[in-house]
Order: sequence, then structure tokens, then C-alpha cells
Amino acid sequence: MFNITHMRSISLRSSKLEHCESFYAGPWGLKSVPSDSGRALFRGTGTEHHVLEIIDAADTGLETISFAVSTPEEVDLAAQKVKEAGFEILHEPNWTDAAGGGYRLLAKDVDGNHVEISSDLTKHEAMVDHPELPGPIDHLVLNTPNVDAMISFYTEVLGLKISDWYEKQAIIFLRCNDDHHCLAIAISEVTGIQHLAFRVSGLEAVMQSIGRMRKMGLAPIWGPGRHGPGGNVFAYFADPNGYVVEFTADQFKVNDDSQPKEWARNVENADVWGSAGGPTETALKLWSGNRDNFVLETISGSTERDFT
Repeated sequence: MFNITHMRSISLRSSKLEHCESFYAGPWGLKSVPSDSGRALFRGTGTEHHVLEIIDAADTGLETISFAVSTPEEVDLAAQKVKEAGFEILHEPNWTDAAGGGYRLLAKDVDGNHVEISSDLTKHEAMVDHPELPGPIDHLVLNTPNVDAMISFYTEVLGLKISDWYEKQAIIFLRCNDDHHCLAIAISEVTGIQHLAFRVSGLEAVMQSIGRMRKMGLAPIWGPGRHGPGGNVFAYFADPNGYVVEFTADQFKVNDDSQPKEWARNVENADVWGSAGGPTETALKLWSGNRDNFVLETISGSTERDFT
């Protein structure tokens, strides 16, 4: 048996690498980690070697989802399970000299997303003196037209568990530990990333993060507010490529005795405070993967600026 402990990192392709480096190491609050040319790595305040990788590319899109397990033996067991279920292994489990090192497996999910299972990566000391800055990946939401098959892969093959769902399978929330969700699957006509959330230490840290972004001329595209499913505080922004990224905190804690439930898909559950209302047109457009010709504008109307 193997147990995924948390989501370790996300890798994204970018046609605007320098702008992304400026954005994530600037107002977003991550810290750059040494990397090879053509890519940028960023750590949060936690111990993970990196939580985000941006790869220089001609297009945009999700490159890799990385999950953590505790031991190399569990990586091997995950590889066996993936093979038995008939899914493609891109790289057999092996020790790697890639950034962060460790023992890693790379496979494909139903939609062809690259999924890494890893252990024994290099760790940093936690940055305990900056609770207002983003720490680990809190969760990822994936778009898919293949909801049932994706849920089957992530629950029956990788062992995640359903926490809750929105009616008509609009979004299904999956957990790997006692946090309400680390991954959610959203019904869509397209595949790939819907949004990526970074955890901060609490409500005050979410508001401080909004303030830090505003000082650099960047306003939320939705939020602040508090979701019904998961109970987490949220503030969504767009990055230079049009990826939607979120500051979040205070997810519900759940366990095996918690009973999953269906939530009505309405404005009241999208934001139980009522402070943000329903998702904005910009958020909905970018969530759908419509990032073509996206240009990040500041509050003053300037574009593609350097945030360092």
C-alpha cells in the first residue's frame, strides 16, 4: 500500500518566463530556487525544495502534477498500481539528479496530464518568520470532460478520497490527508489546469497578500470571500500567462468518519460571506483555459511590467 501525503509541486509551461519570474518572486511572495536555464523554480515558506516550476515554452499549459509519498518503496508500489490499471508510465521509478533530486515515477492520467509520485527530495528549512507569504500548494483544480474516469484514476489508482461535490458533478473535491481537498475535478469541455491555490497562514495573511499585490498594482479577479465546500478563504489573481492563482487559508479538516455531501451550485455556496459574490467574467474565462492573447494589466492600466 502507498499513501499520498500531499501535493508537492506543480509545473507549468509559459511563453512569458521572465514576466513569470518577476511576478512569482515579486508580489506573489515565492522565493527563487537555482535551476537550469529555460526554467524557473520557486519555493514557499515550507520545507519543500520547490512548489512551482515554470518552463519556457511556445505555449501554455499544465506540465506536471507532483504528489509526495514517504518512501521509495511507496513510489514502486504506486508504479505497480498504475501499470495494473493500464495507464502509461513515462519514466519508471528512479533516483534522479533533477532539481531537488529524490526517487520519482512519472505517469499519465486519463487526460494525459503528467503525474509524478516522489519521495526523498531535498528539503529547505521552513521560513517561520514570514507567515504572510505563501507556503505549500494547497490545491489544484483540473478541467476535464471525463469526470468519471478521472475520479476513478485518482481514487482507485492513486488512493485519494472524495470529500464533497457540487451538484451535477460540476466540481468534485478529493483529499489525500485531513485537509478537505488537495485536488478537485471540474467538468469542462477542455482539459488542463483550472486554477492553482497556494496556502497562507490564515485570514489575515490572505488580506495581507491582497494588500501586497495591490501595492504592485494588481487587483484580485475574484475575492476575497469564503467558499462553502472546503470552507476556505480565497482571493484569486491572474498571472502573466493568464493562469488563475489563488491565496487561500482555513480549509475544513475531515477524516474517514466525515460524510461527503452534495452542495448546490449557487452564489451563496461559491462565497458564503457574500463579499465577493459569484465568480467574475474574467475568472470564468480564464478558468476555462481561454488564455489566448492574455495580457496582465495593472490597476493603472499598464501591461507586462517588471515587478521586481
